[in-house]
Amino acid sequence: MTDQELLQAIREITREEIQASEKRVLTAAREEIQASEKRVLTTAKEEIQASEKRVLTTAKEEIQASEKRVLTAAKEEIQASEKRVMLAAKEEIQASEKRVMTAAKEEIQASEKRVLTAAKEEIQASESRIKKETIILMDAEFGPKFNLLAENQAIMLERLDRLERKVDGLEDKVLEHDFRLKIIK
Repeated sequence: MTDQELLQAIREITREEIQASEKRVLTAAREEIQASEKRVLTTAKEEIQASEKRVLTTAKEEIQASEKRVLTAAKEEIQASEKRVMLAAKEEIQASEKRVMTAAKEEIQASEKRVLTAAKEEIQASESRIKKETIILMDAEFGPKFNLLAENQAIMLERLDRLERKVDGLEDKVLEHDFRLKIIK
């Protein structure tokens, strides 16, 4: 074998050795890469899970804190809104009550005036009817009695007149008798 053949054989052996070495290195590298990938994937999964847990825990805490802040702010806003609404409602109710009371007073006053006017008219009409009826009743009741009384008075006056004439006559006779007695004495 010549140097060239030897060189060629060495090259071929070297190539085969390199190829076998490359295969072994590739196989070892693949196995190492696969093992590394498995370790990395396992570690990555564990890291991802741990990270997810931390993120979820942090997110839950943040959400709870946010919910508390939102609820507190909402409660404060609701309370402030309720206060504003209640104040506005009270003011509106008071204004409405004032309007209603004013209208009611005006209506009551107008009603009282109408009732008083109607009552006065009714009283005046009633008084007129009572006066007329009283006059009619008095005429019916007292008329005959007054007529009878006047008749009796006339009779009494006539009798009194007769008695006065008799008394006058008696007085004259008594005076005459007194005069005669004086003359006789």
